[in-house]
Amino acid sequence: EDLKEANGVVNEIVQTLEIPASRNDHPLIHACQTRRSILVDKGTADVYIPAELIAALNQDSFVIVPLFSPGRSLGVIIADNFITGQAIEESDVRALEMFGAQASLAIEHSRLYHDMQEKIEELEQITEELEKSRDQLLESERFTVLGQMSAQLVHALRNPITSIGGTARLLGKRVSEQKNRRFLKVLTKESAKVESTLNDLFNFVSDTNLQKNEQPLFAIVKRAGMVFYSAMKKQDIIYRVMLPEEDLLFEIDGDKIHQAFLHLIRNSIESMDAGGVLTIGADVREDEVSVSIRDTGSGMVNGDLSRARDPFYTTKTYGTGMGLTLVEQILKQHNARFSLTANEDQGMTAQVIFPRDQ
Repeated sequence: EDLKEANGVVNEIVQTLEIPASRNDHPLIHACQTRRSILVDKGTADVYIPAELIAALNQDSFVIVPLFSPGRSLGVIIADNFITGQAIEESDVRALEMFGAQASLAIEHSRLYHDMQEKIEELEQITEELEKSRDQLLESERFTVLGQMSAQLVHALRNPITSIGGTARLLGKRVSEQKNRRFLKVLTKESAKVESTLNDLFNFVSDTNLQKNEQPLFAIVKRAGMVFYSAMKKQDIIYRVMLPEEDLLFEIDGDKIHQAFLHLIRNSIESMDAGGVLTIGADVREDEVSVSIRDTGSGMVNGDLSRARDPFYTTKTYGTGMGLTLVEQILKQHNARFSLTANEDQGMTAQVIFPRDQ
């Protein structure tokens, strides 16, 4: 308790010793600048000792020892003879200077350690930014190559595949033998998949400007869902639309947003081969509107959600990464975002979020 009280008195004294660095005549500043100790005996020394310093310390005999490192001044130690009342000898000053040298070294090491920690954190941040920049550059180069290859592939493959699919569909209607009809059905189905992928590639690499104007968002979502009405009936999928009656207008490219929701809804439908429930809902908030597409399909059981938007990745149960990459591209153009999460019970939920300030 006595020690705590003594520390409180010392702290009060220290707070009163606020001296501008420009006061070269003050003994505390002088000791720092000259890096020499000052011994004050009964209010006198080889330098001027102001009366306010003696009053603040309430002692007229004390020693001032500078603390410094090779490159800077760190402060001073002030010691008096209040406890013993004995005169301060030169040997006491030398001992205190040795202590001051060790204290200065410890303070400098602490400062250097702190500076080193800051530099390490800065380097870590720079390294992280460089890693991000490198990844972005690699991704950019990757998609540039993808765009060039895709443009060539689309032109080279689209017409032959369309002809093969059209011919297979025509023959399927004319051939009566069940075995051949089954083969033609497989051919028709697989060629349709290839056509769809080529369309995704074409849409992804096409650099078209947005045609933005005020559009009713929920009407676009409903229209996208109705495109698959026949497919949902065939697959015994229950279709639930839980959108607000009052629509909201957004400054968007209606065709692009419609295309994005077509991909998401199609992915959900393709994941429910044996039937299920497709639910489209919305959450309207003050700053944003969220549209969710929830299914009860097989989802990405064997897939990796972190790679779902990779153009070269597919799980065969939840569409291809190309379609999701296209969705992300369209939504970014509208300052919107989307997430893909696995439901706790079954299936997946795609959530598209639009800011309301656009």
